[in-house]
Amino acid sequence: MISVFSASNRADNKTFPFASAYYNILRELTNDKVQLLDFRQLPSEFLHDMMYDSENQSPIIKDIHNQYLASTNKWVFFIPEYNGSFPGILKLFIDACSVNNLKDSFYGKKAAFVGIADGRSGNVKGMDHFTSVMNHIGTVVYPYKLPVSQISKLMDAELNITDQMTLSLFERHAKAFLEF
Repeated sequence: MISVFSASNRADNKTFPFASAYYNILRELTNDKVQLLDFRQLPSEFLHDMMYDSENQSPIIKDIHNQYLASTNKWVFFIPEYNGSFPGILKLFIDACSVNNLKDSFYGKKAAFVGIADGRSGNVKGMDHFTSVMNHIGTVVYPYKLPVSQISKLMDAELNITDQMTLSLFERHAKAFLEF
């Protein structure tokens, strides 16, 4: 099973359309179950200090952890650029989920990153920062990180991805990640 994460909880984010397009491509390329988690749907329990207490942590966090991380082998993170790095909600998500059986949940699992930015770098720095976090908890990071730049130019007014080169890159990246 593969989980795709749209790692922004901003109401009007442009990360989700890209994550959704990649998710649909993955579903066409594999018979494995593919699921998509939109961080806008994360419950407020991820912002509570009890998220760090595995014994008293909200069952909602444990359910999300089990569904999207523990029960899967591969993950694709769509990481928007926030202040030259990755969003705080992504770090909170990893922190909350890592208190539950860290080794079985993260060690040896495989993760791919797609950086999303309106600027020119495609969040290369943010993907590097997040690589350090994931390596620290034992996750194997796919070395072909895909930076997507100037995203506003790649979509129409309804936030549909219209740039065929980007969709082609997603397909090539997804095929290679499935073989990784």
